[in-house]
Amino acid sequence: MCKQSVFWVMAVVLAFGAIPQASHGQVVNLIKNPSFEEDELVLNDPDWSTWTTWNPAEGAGSNAEIVDTEAIDGTRSLQVDPVGNTNWFFIPLQDQIPLVVGQTYTVSFWAKAAEDRPYFAKLKASDNSVDWGQTNYDLTTDWAEYTFTADALSDSAKLEFHAAGVEVTHWLDFVHLYEGEYVENIPSGLAVSVVAADPTPATEAMDVPLDAILTWQAGDFAATHDVYLGTVLSDVNDASAADPGGVLVSAGQGTTSFDPGRLPFSQTYYWRVDEVNGAPDNAVFRGDVWSFTVEPFSIPISNITATASGTFGVSGPENTINGSGLVDDLHGTSPADMWISTGIPATIEYAFDRAYKLHELWIWNSNQAIEAFVGFGGKDVVIEYALDGQTWTVLEGVGPLARAPGTVGYAHNNTIDFGGAVAQYVRMTVNSVQGISPQASLSEVRFYYIPVNAREPEPADGATVEAVDTTLRWRSGREAAGHEVVLSRDRAAVADGSAAAVVTQQNSYAPDPLIYGETYYWQVTETNAVSSPARNEGPLWSFSAPEYLTFEDFETYRDEELLEIWATWVDGFDDPTNGSTVGTNPQLDDYSPETGIVHSGRQSLPIHYDNTGAPISTVTRTFESPLDWTKGSPERLSLHFRGNAPDFIEEADGHITLGAAGADIWGTQDEFRFAYKRLAGDGSIIVRVNSQTEVHDSSKAGVMIRESATPESANVYLFNTGSRGVLYEGRRATFINAESASGGPDGVQQNIARDEPVWLRIERIGNTINGYYSLEETATNWTALAGNPWNIPMGANVLIGLALTSHSAGNTVVGEFSDVSTTGNVSGGWTVEAIGGEHPDNDAAQLYVVVTDAAGRAETAVHPNLGATQIPAWEPWSIPLAGLSTLNLGSIKSITIGFGEPGGTPSGATGTMYIDLLRVGTPRP
Repeated sequence: MCKQSVFWVMAVVLAFGAIPQASHGQVVNLIKNPSFEEDELVLNDPDWSTWTTWNPAEGAGSNAEIVDTEAIDGTRSLQVDPVGNTNWFFIPLQDQIPLVVGQTYTVSFWAKAAEDRPYFAKLKASDNSVDWGQTNYDLTTDWAEYTFTADALSDSAKLEFHAAGVEVTHWLDFVHLYEGEYVENIPSGLAVSVVAADPTPATEAMDVPLDAILTWQAGDFAATHDVYLGTVLSDVNDASAADPGGVLVSAGQGTTSFDPGRLPFSQTYYWRVDEVNGAPDNAVFRGDVWSFTVEPFSIPISNITATASGTFGVSGPENTINGSGLVDDLHGTSPADMWISTGIPATIEYAFDRAYKLHELWIWNSNQAIEAFVGFGGKDVVIEYALDGQTWTVLEGVGPLARAPGTVGYAHNNTIDFGGAVAQYVRMTVNSVQGISPQASLSEVRFYYIPVNAREPEPADGATVEAVDTTLRWRSGREAAGHEVVLSRDRAAVADGSAAAVVTQQNSYAPDPLIYGETYYWQVTETNAVSSPARNEGPLWSFSAPEYLTFEDFETYRDEELLEIWATWVDGFDDPTNGSTVGTNPQLDDYSPETGIVHSGRQSLPIHYDNTGAPISTVTRTFESPLDWTKGSPERLSLHFRGNAPDFIEEADGHITLGAAGADIWGTQDEFRFAYKRLAGDGSIIVRVNSQTEVHDSSKAGVMIRESATPESANVYLFNTGSRGVLYEGRRATFINAESASGGPDGVQQNIARDEPVWLRIERIGNTINGYYSLEETATNWTALAGNPWNIPMGANVLIGLALTSHSAGNTVVGEFSDVSTTGNVSGGWTVEAIGGEHPDNDAAQLYVVVTDAAGRAETAVHPNLGATQIPAWEPWSIPLAGLSTLNLGSIKSITIGFGEPGGTPSGATGTMYIDLLRVGTPRP
């Protein structure tokens, strides 16, 4: 995008009729999830409420899913992969859209396809009685907008996209249905929602607190809200302001929350919010019906171990707590799914991970098929409980256990009331059984507890939080009147109670800023002086502080006015003393962020430095509000950078560094970098490939004999590749396809070890070419390639030298060569050319960072590697904040990234650098 105001041009507008033009402020989008940014299962969603699909058997195999690989608005779109030769075999749609019959509406959507294809969309009554507005389109491989305008023929409509007919993948995004004529240039986020959304509790939520407050996101034009709440779905679904049906619990309220009061345990509720517009129309927009279920009185304990006084065979005590033999809480008859003792009396003991306030114990007695005849099941039992596993209390009122039927599908028929006893250990002693068996047996037990301890921690146990300013939250214990919170980096101090506690009346606590990279331990004790016990100690939880705060990731910039990356990162545009330009390709007026070469996320900062007329090239971001780099005690400033390899460097000892990009050396034309000399007649070249980077498993580094420097020239080459071994390939004549030496499509792969070094040798005798490789240190012995000999007619005078390609256009790789030697009439110095197109390459320029505080004090950090700009892979640079000692780190105003020598003279260095992920923090060891 040029550095000036640019207007978005819509691609296609198809309209019916002529009605007054609507403005942006009048666009009320009736489509839910129009840009597919919300998660939902579009294909065959059993709980459909927004987007869905329809297809008969002829469309089987079609698919529609939300993806993040394509988008015109936001980051996601709907990808449609249709099957079937008739357009209605697969239809993505949205249904039950409220319309006013006779009113004019416009549909607009953006779409693209994997290849050109026909398409059509239309509106249809929800009961399929009538359809209207059908419009045909021709999708292309570029995103474009498609629209139609028509009068509504039903008060409840479907918007359908007929996707089959042509089995070509396509994408939908930014879908709108609004009243009035087509509106141009609707910006992202301007179209509004008129219905209530984002309910809390979330729809179908379970275990909702007894004192839950219902909240929702209001429709954008709602003046008041009608709240419906009931325990019968049809009552809530069918009710209206005219016929409230006893479930309109709040009419015309002005707030977006409703307090239903204390709710009963385990009850499922249905609720709906209708949004009511203000005058003059006072239109009512019916909401979806949501549901939730209130928490149960007690909860099963999950962390239990079981031991017994004796075990018969494989029927161990663990079978009573592991769910074996249970299907939908109904037990089977296999003894292998039960506990069987070795005698009577028999004891089985259960240990929990901590103390619980116990409510009930459910017992499935022994349920073997011979139970009716032998009677293994416990009858007279003594149940005891303890906090420490040493001091036991007998549970009173435990009568004889009921007998199991000995048939499949046995539901528990023994419920033992613990009455709120607090225990970590429970043991059961079976003193007699139901029949004549000399052994005792149980099928399953389940302990329920009253949740008086803190639970559901935020952050979750073991999580890493996103910021050092973190508020700890938890779900209160049911009887809690207050909370004691202990937080420390010392686990032992939390565990033994020596760490100081903070008392709060809220189920949240905001500690002082955390320290980057540290692990914290915390525990909440729920207190209530009138409860028994008065203190309920919760589990010990942990979480980690983040290692870094990312203050710039370059993800928010767009080619929109005021959001351009160059508007924030100020470069040397029109400044002769600063040689930098920000943007993907300024030569083509493309000043957008880089999206192909990124370290993380989707974008990075591309900086083009040119120190031919200026000594430095810098880009600077000035923060609207100064940054505080003291909070959380960060130790380092870090960023990631990537450059491009130099085109050619020959050192005094003969080592050669070659950098290249290029799509490949293959097909009818090549893209690579060639460092060559001239050979007259017969001759050869030998080289040691010491190392090579790779961006593809066919990145290639090696030797070549070539007739000319044109991309389509005849040639033969011998390469080491990223992971495919040594390849021996060439082009027999100008403008024909390259091939392997053996005539196959993939070259001659020798399957040698990928690790360099490897010696390569290619020789020409007349029109005969032979290739060899060696893995020895001194290349005393050579292995001939399987494709030898190869006959390629070329002129007497040819080019011979080193070649390198990344096999990924735009991405550079580096090849390190040494010990180059030639035979024959080889003349001249090295000529280096980019064959088949330009390759990015960087000159060496000093990389540095300048940090400035709000008082104007500045400190400079210089990268220790003068060749940092020539590293073609992402590299981290970590700068100790201790080195910026003169700055007020609590008030950082700007950061500058520069290339060159401040105060020096122009060096002539040019190149392109990429910057990503600027952070402060402390990495963990």
